[in-house]
Amino acid sequence: MKTNLLKLFAVLTVTALLAGCTLAIGQTDRKTTVRGSRNLITKTFPLGKFTRIDASGMYDIDFYQTEDSPWVEVNTSDNIMEFVEVGVKGPVLNLGLSDKHRYDIKKIRIKVYSAELEGLIVRGAADVSITHGLMTRALDVEVNGAGKIRMEDVDASDKIKIEINGAGNLDATKISAGDLIVQVDGAGNVDVYEIDSETVTVAIRGTGKATLSGTTGTSFLKVSGVGSIDATQLEAENFQIEKSGIGSIKR
Repeated sequence: MKTNLLKLFAVLTVTALLAGCTLAIGQTDRKTTVRGSRNLITKTFPLGKFTRIDASGMYDIDFYQTEDSPWVEVNTSDNIMEFVEVGVKGPVLNLGLSDKHRYDIKKIRIKVYSAELEGLIVRGAADVSITHGLMTRALDVEVNGAGKIRMEDVDASDKIKIEINGAGNLDATKISAGDLIVQVDGAGNVDVYEIDSETVTVAIRGTGKATLSGTTGTSFLKVSGVGSIDATQLEAENFQIEKSGIGSIKR
């Protein structure tokens, strides 16, 4: 009797495992790859008010500050457009692609128009440019993955906070803020030129790098690990430096 029960248990276990494998295979097979065509089209999405952008996917995004009502302009292959996801939830503009498929495409070009921008999150390989000027109260920028951010002529009356997690990059020029805060975790690179701020705080953890130039009151520089900060072109009334590991801080 005991032997029969053991055999029954073994059969049920194998059956359950096979069923799980079959389900997993079936789920994988159902996710087909959509290859973008060469026929590019442009579509405009009128939107409600938002102050933040959350972008994930193969996007190349350009932000324009405008006094008009917000809208987004998307340029991509005609057979990809239906899978582009654009929507505003609360204060956040979400940009993504449907997860029902895999995609073989070039980067989707998006132009975002809004009167306000106070936050930006980039996930994956999305690239964002804020190079046409921006005046705001505060700006929080977060890069998760291998995304790239370019900024120019950005003026925040309160603060600008930049956080790089992973291998992302940020290249910024003509940055004005009450407080400029830069955090790099991983292998990311941050270059910020022509800074005009009351304080500059930079913390590097891992192998990341930061290069700074401009003028500030007090500069707080910290490296943990093998990362580096080059502040030789940053003029500050006061430098406060903290280093642990074999990283370097130049000033």
